[in-house]
Amino acid sequence: MSNLATVEHFFTRYVAAFDALDPGAIASLYHVPCMMIRTGEIATLSTRSAVLANMKALVSLYRSQGYKRAHFGDLRAAFLDPGLALVTVQWTIHLLEASAMQVFRNTYEMVGLNGQWRIVVSSMHESGGVCM
Repeated sequence: MSNLATVEHFFTRYVAAFDALDPGAIASLYHVPCMMIRTGEIATLSTRSAVLANMKALVSLYRSQGYKRAHFGDLRAAFLDPGLALVTVQWTIHLLEASAMQVFRNTYEMVGLNGQWRIVVSSMHESGGVCM
């Protein structure tokens, strides 16, 4: 479970769930409980319904912004133990307006359970990352 190919496959599935604007598919990729962190905000989601509600709100926001597709790149992973990884990726969110996009980085603490990676902590940030 501790290899780069399985993590890349996970993020390919993550992108497909976002591109489908499917909050249930996105939520299924998160462990319960999980945390979402960004500067000045920490959300602890302790139930499956809380994770789903969070993803419904995120999908609604992206729809309102004219979401077209997502792309991840510069994936960096540190495998801390079998089934435990710290992963940083750069996200590019393309919007319907051709020149409009959002670019940011996110670092994830992930756990591999029953052969599947799940996100336990998601930390959004502007640049950098702890994975080399």
